[in-house]
Amino acid sequence: MKKIYLSLVFLIFFFAYSIEVKACSPYGTPFVATQSISGGNLNIVWTSTTAWACDYWIKMEIVCNSQPFTGTPNYTSVSISKPSTANMNYPSWSIPLSAFCPGVTYKFRAKECANGSSTSCSGWSTTYTFTAPGTPPTLTASASPAVICPSQTSTLTSTYTGGCGSPTYSWSPG
Repeated sequence: MKKIYLSLVFLIFFFAYSIEVKACSPYGTPFVATQSISGGNLNIVWTSTTAWACDYWIKMEIVCNSQPFTGTPNYTSVSISKPSTANMNYPSWSIPLSAFCPGVTYKFRAKECANGSSTSCSGWSTTYTFTAPGTPPTLTASASPAVICPSQTSTLTSTYTGGCGSPTYSWSPG
């Protein structure tokens, strides 16, 4: 009976002191260490400011500069394992700009999350911007004749160049 008791005490001691618990929060807000556009890519290096030695990743949201943020990240970085509490840069992250409209300005922000989580995260970073390389879209429109009276007609012509996708036209009298 004494051996069982000692074995039980040993097992309790072993498990109680062998379980490692990591506190990986509160999270620090990440910031951009470097940002550049080259080779058709947006290259970003984010810096982790979270003061815990754990595994993290960046969740980033990019939208047109004129649009509000939705709060839904559309890009996720590779994860990092911080060996200490010091700030640490993520590897350079290259986002292909082929899906972005040329000449259009976009804004982005990010938050740092515990690796594998979308909810255990920091607050959003400062907002940063970039302009996709290329010629911005242009639209020209004309009417022939330019002035008409009721019951007369005019031919409307428009030309759209650059940009992304097909334009949507809407004509109204005025």
